[in-house]
Order: sequence, then C-alpha cells, then structure tokens
Amino acid sequence: MRKKATLVVLAHHDDEFFCSALIAREHARLQHLIVAYTSHGSVYRPGLGGVRSEETKQAFEKLKITNLTLIPVGQELDVFDGQVDQNLPRLFAHLILRLDLFDVTRVVAMAWEGGHADHDASHLLAVAIARKLQVKKDEVLEFPSYNSCHVPRPFFKVGKFAEGGSSSESNLSLGEAARCLRMILLYHSQWKSFLGLLPGITWQLMIQRQQQIRQVADYNYRHPPHGGELFYRRRFHRTFQSFLENTKAFQDSTIFQPPV
Repeated sequence: MRKKATLVVLAHHDDEFFCSALIAREHARLQHLIVAYTSHGSVYRPGLGGVRSEETKQAFEKLKITNLTLIPVGQELDVFDGQVDQNLPRLFAHLILRLDLFDVTRVVAMAWEGGHADHDASHLLAVAIARKLQVKKDEVLEFPSYNSCHVPRPFFKVGKFAEGGSSSESNLSLGEAARCLRMILLYHSQWKSFLGLLPGITWQLMIQRQQQIRQVADYNYRHPPHGGELFYRRRFHRTFQSFLENTKAFQDSTIFQPPV
C-alpha cells in the first residue's frame, strides 16, 4: 500500500521558512511530508547548492520533522536558481516518477504572486502535479512569501497574498512564532536576503503571529499575478511576458488539460 502524504513544492532551499508552521502542523497530524525543491544553488557560485541543502536539513531538524522525504529535483536535473520556468516539463516528468511510491492527498504550493519567477514557476508545477494526481481542489493550498502588490518602490510586503481569493490566517502561539523566527539563523548563505526580509517577517510572526495559507485561487495564468510592477521585474529585470513565453506550452499541456 502506498503511503499517504502531503507534497510541498518549493523553489529554493530556504523557502520552507515561509510555510514552516504549516509543515510543523502537517507533521503533528502524523502526515508524511514530501518536500520537493525545483532549483538549487547558483550558476555563479559553485558549491552553493550543497550548502543550501545542508541548511535546509538543519531547518527541518529545528522543527523536529522526522516523517519526511526530501526530493531535490532541481539538483538532480541541474536546474539552477532563476531557471525553473525554462525547465517545467523536465521537472514535471521527473517529479511524477519520484512520487509513484506515495498517495499524495494534499499539495502545498508557493503563491502565484510575482515575487520571484522561480516561485511562480514552482506554483505552476505544483498545480499541474495536483491535477495529474487528481488531488481534491480543496486540498491544493498555497502560501505567500513576498510581493510588491500595491506597494511603491523600494518597499514590498512579506507573508501576505497579492490578490485573488480570500486568505485564511494560521494563528501561531508565541512559541511557534519564536521557533519560526529563529530558523533565520540557520540560513547562513542567505543572510543578506533574510536581512532585507527581517522587518516584514518580524511583524508577521511576532506581532501578528500568523502565517497565511489558503486554497489555490482561481487564477488566470495568462495574466500577471497582480496589477502594477511585479517584484521580480523590479529586482531581477524579468518580465512577465518572457515568463509566459517560457511556461505557456507547459500550461497548455498540463494545467489546462483534464487529468488522465
């Protein structure tokens, strides 16, 4: 009999931070967790992939997660940071094969929010996997990381959905919030990124004491996640048009096809 499991699809080793409370709660209800990473390291920093993988393992140890399967699909296929949207068919085929031993009953995706092109591409992959495996619609969830929806330069918002659908806050105890916040100290290789995120993260965890989660909204993936300038355009000079050109064929063959 195949083991029932929750699949979490992430872009980078450290993205688990943004859904750490959800991961801990899934583990607490004795659900086996599969966490797949669609990219690794950096073309410009050899060896970074291994460093980030070790940081992720330490993060799960901090959360006391033991019933866990990590699938570094990006590392296995040599998909580097910034290249996920160009490799969705390969990632999809490889991940489907790796999931054959499991009965996936819930899929957790990064939000469709325009924060990082790899995040949005990983969202498309998660939705496509859920359709392929015929996961119930109300068991396909998403969580936000960061985006620039309705926020002027140079600011951005952390842990809040951009647009579309209603959010469901996962309220945290003070202990849960503090444990999540302390995880930042484990990501040594990404300290600059987390330093920039720290004010928003601190407000979200220690003041509001929540991480947002909801059922994946009914997005039109032919249009940008929100109006105005997307954060990945602002920070990485990536356009939504180039993202759509890289992902349209994949969308046509998976998300917009009935499950088989």
